[in-house]
Amino acid sequence: MLSIFLIGLALSMDAFSLSLSIGINKISNIDKIKISIIIGIMHFIMPLLGVVIGSNLIINLNINPDIFVISIFLIVGLLIFFEKKEEKKILTYHIFTIFILALGVSFDSFSIGLGLIVITDYILLSIITFALCSGIISFVGLFIGELCANKFKNKAPYIAVFILFTLAIVKIKEYISLIN
Repeated sequence: MLSIFLIGLALSMDAFSLSLSIGINKISNIDKIKISIIIGIMHFIMPLLGVVIGSNLIINLNINPDIFVISIFLIVGLLIFFEKKEEKKILTYHIFTIFILALGVSFDSFSIGLGLIVITDYILLSIITFALCSGIISFVGLFIGELCANKFKNKAPYIAVFILFTLAIVKIKEYISLIN
């Protein structure tokens, strides 16, 4: 069970980083809850799909999870960078936007689902663990991001962009090392 928990934490790191960058923008507490819940749900659905559907989906649709996640990080980073800021405006996120962000950070859990049967006999408990870890870690990331925003004021969006672009670069390096 410890190994499943550690996998859950590892799967949550992209969600944590994204939550930090989103939390730097002033968002409502309702959106923080929605974002955390949807990220948790996606970290439940994606490994479950990985277990149920198997590797045929990736092969038939020719989806590269690394390229998908890199694209999400770059797009969100650019949106934050070019967004016009108003000092006391509270941002709200459309449910579709939250879903796309959650999909982007939970895509790697799909591949974990592909091999989960080999790792453990407790599939459902493992998937629930992944969902809880990701939801809780995302919620914490949103609040830490808000604390950073309060401390760094006008520089906070640039910190968010830096985090997202750094994640994209790390993913690109991982992808390049895999294809070499």
